[in-house]
Amino acid sequence: MNSPFVQKRKEGVPPQDIPAATVDPMVEKILGMPEENFLKIEPVKEVQTAPRKGMFTARACDECGEMTFVNKMRLTAAGKTVCIPCSGEAE
Repeated sequence: MNSPFVQKRKEGVPPQDIPAATVDPMVEKILGMPEENFLKIEPVKEVQTAPRKGMFTARACDECGEMTFVNKMRLTAAGKTVCIPCSGEAE
């Protein structure tokens, strides 16, 4: 959470606008890791879920500007509509 990439995202920089020089070392690190260091492979568990209506309405977060589906946005005390990371709450 303290990486330069995350810091730029916290500043509201869209991921596609973060320089490759910042992103590439992180990607190379992950690609060079043994799978067991970043994957947890377990048997598939069957889970029953009720069908839900699709959500296709999105808007820009008032804080960082990232497009977010409206059902994943939160209203702040200041009246701003923000994404979950900008709201400070866990999903």
